[in-house]
Amino acid sequence: MSRPNCKGSASTDAHGVPMSSRACEARNKRQQGAKRLRGSGSIGHSSLDIAEAASTHCSSHRCKQVLLHRMDTAAKQLQQLNEEIAALSPEIKAAREAYNIKAAATTHVAVDLAGASSDKALQVLHDRAQTEERQALGFYEDLKKKEERLLGAREALHAKLPSAVRRVFPEQYGSGREGLAGRSYTTKRTLTCERLFQLVGVHGYLLIRALPQSGKTSTLQLLMEWAGREHPSLEHVYIDLSLEGSNFQMDDVLRARLGGTLDELIKGGKSLLVCIDEAQIAYHAERTGSAGFWNQLKGLEGSLSRLPGGTKILTAAHDIRVVMAAAYGTRCSAADTAEKDSPSATPINFEFSDMVVTIFPNPSGVSLQLSGAEWSELWEEFAKFTGLQLDTFIKEHLALICSGQPGLVTACLDYLRDELVNELKAPEAVTRNAWYKLTSRGFLARLLHVRSIMKYADVERIPAAVNLMRQMLWVECPVVDFDEGSDEAAAVSKLCRVGQAVLLEEQGTKRLLFTSPLHRASFLHRHYSGKCITSAEWTVDELIIRAVERMDPEILDKTESLGSGDRRLEQCWQMELYRVILDCLPPDRVVSPDVGRTLGGRGFADLYISPPESTVLEATRDGKDMTHHLNRFLDPRKYEPLLQSGGVKQHAVIDFRSPGSATPRMQDQHLYNVVFRPAFREAVIYHMDEQQPVQVAGRADDATRLALAAALQY
Repeated sequence: MSRPNCKGSASTDAHGVPMSSRACEARNKRQQGAKRLRGSGSIGHSSLDIAEAASTHCSSHRCKQVLLHRMDTAAKQLQQLNEEIAALSPEIKAAREAYNIKAAATTHVAVDLAGASSDKALQVLHDRAQTEERQALGFYEDLKKKEERLLGAREALHAKLPSAVRRVFPEQYGSGREGLAGRSYTTKRTLTCERLFQLVGVHGYLLIRALPQSGKTSTLQLLMEWAGREHPSLEHVYIDLSLEGSNFQMDDVLRARLGGTLDELIKGGKSLLVCIDEAQIAYHAERTGSAGFWNQLKGLEGSLSRLPGGTKILTAAHDIRVVMAAAYGTRCSAADTAEKDSPSATPINFEFSDMVVTIFPNPSGVSLQLSGAEWSELWEEFAKFTGLQLDTFIKEHLALICSGQPGLVTACLDYLRDELVNELKAPEAVTRNAWYKLTSRGFLARLLHVRSIMKYADVERIPAAVNLMRQMLWVECPVVDFDEGSDEAAAVSKLCRVGQAVLLEEQGTKRLLFTSPLHRASFLHRHYSGKCITSAEWTVDELIIRAVERMDPEILDKTESLGSGDRRLEQCWQMELYRVILDCLPPDRVVSPDVGRTLGGRGFADLYISPPESTVLEATRDGKDMTHHLNRFLDPRKYEPLLQSGGVKQHAVIDFRSPGSATPRMQDQHLYNVVFRPAFREAVIYHMDEQQPVQVAGRADDATRLALAAALQY
């Protein structure tokens, strides 16, 4: 039955609620637009229903349930389309092979017929072969058209589903703006949820403290979903403090959402799981009136008791669990000063270290990092949704460069989904193209949309931050021990709060490190941005000559005394090599350092130059392990798959030799020996039977030299 028109009669919505004339008119316009789209056949009904429902403000529980049902229907349609596309792929491949066979048979008979044109039997055979070839071609083309129709339907449905989910997300699952909202592929994180629930059952309350876009909100949502499934009698409530306005009182929020304060709930004997997002807003106890809340949290702590064997355990006299998520700050976290009423630190101490969950495993082994099983589950869901069948080394590469952080991982998957949308038509090239995309300038630009990765201009606005982060490039986990109130101490705090860096404390020593290899690569790419010297076309020989010319003799001289196994040498020389290589290349090239740790565990390349060159460079010193480095490119567990797929087109091992070294004897087309003269002002490059004298006359900037000096102190 059609709904009444606004003219001449009072109109109501789907639930019988009267609508204003303006709302009624807007609804009619949406319905007319939906009819036009349905009439054109451009998209299915379910997606339109979702878009239409999402554009209407749904405040009632019934409306949300209807919308959830429609979302679920559309998700099932997507899954069905993906299954049909996946099933069609081998059929298309077989049809193409059958057509190739028929075409080859036709050609073979045609050749025989050309030599015996009067042979009627051959003519009949040729006609039959042509007919079979046309039939095979027609069958193949029909399958391709069917695939294109399915891909088009999936793309249209996919374009509608995420926007609908993002616009209206059920309150019981958490925030409508973050976390699982709009996610088309997720992992249930069953083991993480189970361990979190057990841990909060022991302590009464926990704090999930981590950088922006690290999976805090989604973890709360998944925890509530898991608890509702495993403990149906347990009531679970989500509170997002960022939605409470600027002048809220914590007790008022708790009474409105829970029916009482924590003390009152304990006395009432309720079984309750409370998940509080953006808890750092309540750190300022005076402004938010949260002093009572923090004091009552302490009342949730279990009491120590002894088992018959003498083992101490924590037991609680209530069944209330509180899990909070915050972007920063605990009173015992060295990233922030713990003033009496500080907006950057919790008003209470967390007595046990496993009461705080971060991106790194705590003493109980709980963290926000995806486990191997969780990452595999997410990867499989991504493959099902997109239809992309990527090599496992892409999967391993993403896990390593993202440090297993859910927000970074999903950002990378979304990038691949958007960039490889047309690659389903060329499955044999999809892995190579995925690698190209992940090492491109566009990928680094996309990273700037990740909230925990700062723009370079924002880093420059923080006093002492650039120098501090440059030192982090040259030194792995530098020690930070700055006077309280200094620019350096403030920079450490700010970098940690925004998620650019993480402060670790081990045996009383504080060390600073990048949050992930992606954070490091993003800053490195923008910090060392030299100007193009060579032309857009170059050979590996030319690149190595130009790079050696631009090396700084002072840096080479100061690192001469370090042993080949010294980690400081590897770090310093890598930075110097990165600096000069970048200075030689055209401005549109991207140079990725530390690719060795991110090639799916398959190798240890120092630098990777982006397409179209797709070149890997490795550096050794004084002939150490040259054969081993060269053999990596022949090893099927390391670089050989990239060479075969075209992911790496050129490769070279550069052996830097100290003054006084003997003339190298080993020759290989991919080996370049650079023998320095005393004082490192001259060098000779040996390659096969050729020798190239070079003047070493580069100079690093003063800041880089200071970073080197700091590196040599550790």
